[in-house]
Amino acid sequence: MTFHQPFRVRLPAWADWFALVLMSLAAPAIAACIHSICVFHRGIRLYNAEIGGAYFHGSNGQPGLLSILTFIGACGVPAIPTFLVLLPFRRRAFYRWLVWSAFIVLWTWLFFKSEIAFA
Repeated sequence: MTFHQPFRVRLPAWADWFALVLMSLAAPAIAACIHSICVFHRGIRLYNAEIGGAYFHGSNGQPGLLSILTFIGACGVPAIPTFLVLLPFRRRAFYRWLVWSAFIVLWTWLFFKSEIAFA
């Protein structure tokens, strides 16, 4: 098995749509994880982290199902343009993975650019 062989395997037609939806949701979620890890590693302005940052705004609630659903819903907004751009590449697995990786980089960059500083 070569490195390129898994990228050339075609999924069944019904699985293409399901895979595109999951990939579209995963791209901003992975970018949020990367950004949150960098924010917590930096140690300042922890409220800018997408994952866990809300607990530094003064809310003292425990994380639960509602916070998970809120995070998934927040990832749904950037997932829409990701899905629309991935759609033309659904028949070419290698190009789909390249575009998906580019979207992870794009969303990570946008999360870093959207940081704010409260005085």
